[in-house]
Amino acid sequence: MTRTIEIRPAQLEDAAALQKLACQELGYDYPLEACQKRLQALLADDQQILLVAFNQEAPKQVLGIVHASYYYSFYGDPAYNVMALAVDQTYHHQGIGRLLMQALEAQAISKGVTHIRLNSASHRTGAHAFYQSIGYDCYKTQKAFSKNL
Repeated sequence: MTRTIEIRPAQLEDAAALQKLACQELGYDYPLEACQKRLQALLADDQQILLVAFNQEAPKQVLGIVHASYYYSFYGDPAYNVMALAVDQTYHHQGIGRLLMQALEAQAISKGVTHIRLNSASHRTGAHAFYQSIGYDCYKTQKAFSKNL
């Protein structure tokens, strides 16, 4: 059986699937109700791109997501910053991440943005290899800092 993977904009109805992906694949255990509220706000923000992958035979089953946010600063050209890329582990190594990133790149270009940036945790060596395989270069190493207020 050949699967036909398609990409579409995320919808509010995808919240449960996205919350599950964020927890299982990215390690962010965020409550579903909060995820739904954030997703609703993100979907209303034209500076966000949220795309999901699904199997044409099962359009309600989300297999992966890419979320990018418009990145605008005084020291460089506008870009999109990838906030999340996650593919259900059952579907790893089937080209879904590549399709999501290609769709993101096409959307960015259609909006006049010609640069995409992303961060990936140092221990995610498989993700690093993936990003390099699709043409992304690692140009610096950083430490991440945060502060709860």
